[in-house]
Amino acid sequence: MHFVTCNIALNGEQKMIVNRSEFHPVSWPELEIIRFIHGEDAVRDVKPFVAVPQTSKSEKERLRLIYGNDVVENIFPGKSPSMELDAPGVKAFEKVEWNNPIEIEAEPAPKQRPKETTPVI
Repeated sequence: MHFVTCNIALNGEQKMIVNRSEFHPVSWPELEIIRFIHGEDAVRDVKPFVAVPQTSKSEKERLRLIYGNDVVENIFPGKSPSMELDAPGVKAFEKVEWNNPIEIEAEPAPKQRPKETTPVI
């Protein structure tokens, strides 16, 4: 399943933008729920950045804990929900540090970034 970064206009209000970064990411299926709550045009600048193993059933449970049963059942009904887990056409990612909401880690999962060189004085 893909996690993404994005900007969300709360209730479609263009002056109330929430940025969801690598340290508070959104899952690909979660975008459907956010669009349902805040409006079709509320989600912008969606950038998939990591893929993790996750089943539709497990993701539905995770989303239920966040958004409640009524909203999640409305978007993904049934015991075996039909849920798009991956962004179409995305195959590779650059490595970044991020917080994995599935594992609920307090620290970012270590990923390698290019090292920045600091001049020696």
